[in-house]
Amino acid sequence: MHARDYSTNTAAYDRAKVLVLGDAGVGKSTLVHMLCHGEAQRGGTPTVGCNIDVRLHTAPSSALRASAAGSTHLANGSVPASSLASSTFIEFYDVSGSPSVQHPRSRHMFYTGTYHGIILVHDLRNRRSFENLWRWMGDFLEVNTSSSSYSRPINPDHGSSPFRRQGEHLKGKS
Repeated sequence: MHARDYSTNTAAYDRAKVLVLGDAGVGKSTLVHMLCHGEAQRGGTPTVGCNIDVRLHTAPSSALRASAAGSTHLANGSVPASSLASSTFIEFYDVSGSPSVQHPRSRHMFYTGTYHGIILVHDLRNRRSFENLWRWMGDFLEVNTSSSSYSRPINPDHGSSPFRRQGEHLKGKS
């Protein structure tokens, strides 16, 4: 993680934790760097264990959206400054996809806890990296669900998946 000054009172912000999973070399760290710093990463190195990077994301609040609809105005017709934006610290947990990690359970320490989202990353030039996303999700679900029906990877060939297989949308089209 790059040295940044986050010494501001972080308790004043909402927090969101996002897990980033995928095979080694597919661009997880590059994606996280782009999301957090708004620039391409130079000279990337393989992730060892887990890298954490943070983005302070500011988005219009519901009060701002309500004011756009014609409510919540001050007497002079302006919107109160306190309702203009809502800020959230988004913590990205970039977990190593290295095949040198012999046992996937060694990654389980990074899967515990509360996450608000998961980003699955694959390389469009490498079909196997897409197919391995099922293993990544299965591995995560094995740790984070008590139901045995989710303790193994979802098999995309049996139609039990919310995701379309690569190229499926092209079937039957000429």
